[in-house]
Amino acid sequence: MTKAEKPARILDLVREALVGDSGGAIVFTATRRNAEVLCEHIAGEGWRCEFFHAGLEPGTKREIQQGFVSGILRVIVATNAFGMGIDKPDVRLVIHADIPGSLESYLQEGGRAGRDGGPARCVLLYDDADVETQFGLSARSRLTQADFAGILKALRLRSRKLKNDEIVVTAAELLLEEDAGIDIDPGSPDADTKVKTAIAHLERNRFLVREENRTRVFSTSLRVATLEEGLARLDRADLSKAVRERYRTVLDLVIHADAGEGLSTDELVIRAAIPPDECFRTLQNLERLGILSNDLGLRVVLRTGVKDTSEARLWRVCEIERALVEVMAEAAPDADSSNGQVGTEQVGSEQVLTLSGLCQGVRERLEGSRAAAEIIPDRLLAVLRTMAHAFGGAKARRAMLDIRKAGSGEWRVRVRRPWRQIREITEMRRAVAQVLLRALCAKLPPGLQSADAIVECKARDLTDALRSDLDVAARLRDPDRAIEQGLLYLHETEVLILDQGRTVFR
Repeated sequence: MTKAEKPARILDLVREALVGDSGGAIVFTATRRNAEVLCEHIAGEGWRCEFFHAGLEPGTKREIQQGFVSGILRVIVATNAFGMGIDKPDVRLVIHADIPGSLESYLQEGGRAGRDGGPARCVLLYDDADVETQFGLSARSRLTQADFAGILKALRLRSRKLKNDEIVVTAAELLLEEDAGIDIDPGSPDADTKVKTAIAHLERNRFLVREENRTRVFSTSLRVATLEEGLARLDRADLSKAVRERYRTVLDLVIHADAGEGLSTDELVIRAAIPPDECFRTLQNLERLGILSNDLGLRVVLRTGVKDTSEARLWRVCEIERALVEVMAEAAPDADSSNGQVGTEQVGSEQVLTLSGLCQGVRERLEGSRAAAEIIPDRLLAVLRTMAHAFGGAKARRAMLDIRKAGSGEWRVRVRRPWRQIREITEMRRAVAQVLLRALCAKLPPGLQSADAIVECKARDLTDALRSDLDVAARLRDPDRAIEQGLLYLHETEVLILDQGRTVFR
């Protein structure tokens, strides 16, 4: 079957399988682009359909998953990023629009059909060209000797930076270690897998030892005497059935945890089916309901009383970011054509920007400011990359722009919001970052001079700091999410090092 014939055949199969008001269908594709195109075709025929792939924001992914499980959505068109942990018994049809990457994937994905024992089909639409696509994907996923060397170098650089042979680091942080020379795009969907594969290889060859996957342990304590009392509070709260069940699982985990052991993020993610980026808010919400006392501990490394303090670094980042937004707005003015519509998928056309050109433009904008002399490509790139992350709550969680490497010193940038919104969001993010940094610096001993000053605090200390700043608090819809995103912003721009708690927010 040719590629051109597949969309019509997929629609026929969906119509045959979903004849009633219940049941769902999953269409698997090899690429994100195929998922989006097929979804548009199916939705255009009146089906409640969404696409799903690794490029979506966590909140969007969760909404799509819940919509499919509940039956609001009848059809999902997805890459293999969809399905893990999805428990929908009445999937009547699984279609592989492209051949899967392995027999294991085919069996796993096809096995999602008919789990309730009802009639179901698994259909593979085969095209010789699909084989070439899979070979191409496989080739791009290979690791080179230079990749192994670069990741090992990144680990050693981080070890020296923290002055500790034992380090905790995420895949993204290794890939963003500029001096390591790793040629893996942090934004590619298989970047995390490549890093984990490389580390496993390095461990087998005795270059390093992985003691454990260091997930954070929450020190939690109950504020209810019994499970029944906690469940009663959940019943009185205005919660959906799914959220109530999730909170009940967490409560049960805490009650039955070994004394003094705490609760790990692994347990929350695996046993309570909580996405990693929801762990912090789950505990915060249970604290607000009077069920748990959330004592999540954070530890950061600051620079104080020395050259280039953390406060000075944040001031510089803020100056660079303000100027960078204006320089980019001049380079891509068409982004304002959407008139601020949040639902617009593509706001601006893709631009190829050079770091050298951006640096020059920012320097000219900051002429007369001492920040102008401190602009280097790495610093500017760090700020630019943070704009590819979401900031805000609900619909505002969409990133400000997409960024991917185009060549040596060149980056492809697509603006996803009007510049008016980007100015507002970055200004709000800077305000949150300033409040958080002030709260952390206030815990330092007076007169301390150190490039590696350790500050330990509780997450609630930062929540209190945000709420006590009347200007910031009045504009924040989701303080918990703002803390996560603000801390990562400070970490990724090297204002501080988020040494503990980072894995909770990733």
